[in-house]
Amino acid sequence: MRKCILCAGLVVFIAFQATAQYQQQTLVQYQKVFKAFKVDVGMLYGIPMDDEHGDAFGFYLEPKYNLNDYLNFGLRMEWAVFASGSVGVSGTNASVKLEPSTVSSILFTNDYYFNTETVRPFMGLGLGLYRRGSLGVGTTPGSVEISTGSRSNLGISPRIGLNAGHFKVGASYHFAGEAITNYLAVNLGVEFGGGRIKRR
Repeated sequence: MRKCILCAGLVVFIAFQATAQYQQQTLVQYQKVFKAFKVDVGMLYGIPMDDEHGDAFGFYLEPKYNLNDYLNFGLRMEWAVFASGSVGVSGTNASVKLEPSTVSSILFTNDYYFNTETVRPFMGLGLGLYRRGSLGVGTTPGSVEISTGSRSNLGISPRIGLNAGHFKVGASYHFAGEAITNYLAVNLGVEFGGGRIKRR
């Protein structure tokens, strides 16, 4: 009888140890790798999809929250300046027309990362408000004309990219709506925060 009790106790002990070890391995396996908060800052080069605007340069700021190691949500604020203008010559008279415009946006964003390695490809989507502000300056002999305008639309922005440590490169396409040019943006930036969690 005593031997049966000892054997049963040994079986229970082994089962308990095996269960505890499995639970520990499971917790380690599913522990978060990256910190929750980060901020992306960078520059962009924009290519408009119409003939009225020149190429653009700009910058962006995007605070984010990592829901887990694969999915995050953020708020992206982006500004791009598009150059546009023309020069006309008629006989001895010349006219100059400058029409730079700015496209600013504030978008709710989410990204999905495909792994937790040092180099991490991702894809995402932004949804929010685009605003175009324009300034026109025209000069002809004896006169100067100045005009301004603005337009706001809802729009979306699908994107893809690659994280390498705290550096980020990506591309996004902006569907900015009527009277605001759609454009392709190539982004290069850095990531503050959001690094790997140090384990003791």
